[in-house]
Amino acid sequence: MRIDWWTLALQAVNFLVLLWLLKRFLYGPVTEIVRRRQAAAQKLLDDAARVRRDAESERADIAKTRQELTRECDKLLAAARADAQSAKKAILAHAGEEAEKLQRAARDELARASATRRRADATHAEELAVAIAGKLLSRLKPGGEMDAFLDGFCAELTALPSSAKAALKDDAAIEIATAGPLPPAARKRIEDALHTALGMVPPLHFHTDPAVIGGIELTAENIVLRNSWREDLNRIAEELARDGD
Repeated sequence: MRIDWWTLALQAVNFLVLLWLLKRFLYGPVTEIVRRRQAAAQKLLDDAARVRRDAESERADIAKTRQELTRECDKLLAAARADAQSAKKAILAHAGEEAEKLQRAARDELARASATRRRADATHAEELAVAIAGKLLSRLKPGGEMDAFLDGFCAELTALPSSAKAALKDDAAIEIATAGPLPPAARKRIEDALHTALGMVPPLHFHTDPAVIGGIELTAENIVLRNSWREDLNRIAEELARDGD
């Protein structure tokens, strides 16, 4: 077998030229295309990873916001419940105060009505007593009731304390009121009683006053002495009013 070195050399040269051509016109562009596609794929992967990270971050933010909203809602609900309780307590307290005011007003009004009724009853009782006394006196013999009043009046004059007797002596004038004119004998008894009590008879002024109803009333500057139906009826009216209270 004979080897043709020129043919072998030409084939080697052709092969090297083919390799250079392939590298120059095929391998380089293909490699560049592959590199670009790899870069594009890597960019897509990077973008996808970034989008995934952003989505996860947004999901975490949403979850955090939801938790914060839940906590804020719970706070608002708790504050609303506390405000409702406070408002309820305030309303109940105000209602209790108003009810107490109404009760006090009702009690005061009832007390005023009762007092008015008692005063009216006392006034009516006094008027009725005066009417009864007037009827009873109208049945007595004129001047017949004076003896009983004279006895009590003279006894009260005698029982006056020393200070009252001294004051009575210093009075310039003494008024003696009776329901009707006093007979001379009755006037004499009064003067004698004054002389016994005071050792003297001060100036006396006798006059009539139908309001006395019956009895004798002595009025001076420093002392008042009453022994009369009017005084008794006034005491009765006061007792009735006190009992009513």
